[in-house]
Amino acid sequence: MNTFIGGITPQLDFPRQDLSDDNAQMLEVMLSNPHVLNVFHETAESVNAVYRVGHPIVKITIEQLYDSQHAWAASVGTAVYEAIAALVQKPTTDISPVMLEHLQSPDSTEALVYTLQSELQAFYRDMPNTAAVVESASSRVTADTTYAVLGAVVTRNFELVDANYQ
Repeated sequence: MNTFIGGITPQLDFPRQDLSDDNAQMLEVMLSNPHVLNVFHETAESVNAVYRVGHPIVKITIEQLYDSQHAWAASVGTAVYEAIAALVQKPTTDISPVMLEHLQSPDSTEALVYTLQSELQAFYRDMPNTAAVVESASSRVTADTTYAVLGAVVTRNFELVDANYQ
């Protein structure tokens, strides 16, 4: 009950650390509403260049590897992850030149093919609260919640790479 009275607590160590239990409970309720999800997703992309640049890359990459239905599910998961991050993190408005080069590299797609499954398993293991929020919120609009979580995984990886170069 305290979670809903106190609201969301900033987590400056996210995405290196999983969501707190309280934040996960609050975000699961909030982001299950598609309108709320859309507002926070759009806000996240308006202030964070990694999300603005990375989100289309996630969709294109997943579509090349799988199909358009799975790409759409991954896009939903990406939107949920971006909304989560916008609500718990300090906003990042810039993108490092090294990250921009990494995102535009043709090798990024090839490297991604080999790491997606292990990254997905690691995300479920290391970020169970975040994975649960992504699954819950995305299940309102897609049955492919695993691909939604995959979208979140790829977006988190972009964010971690960018943080390492800033």
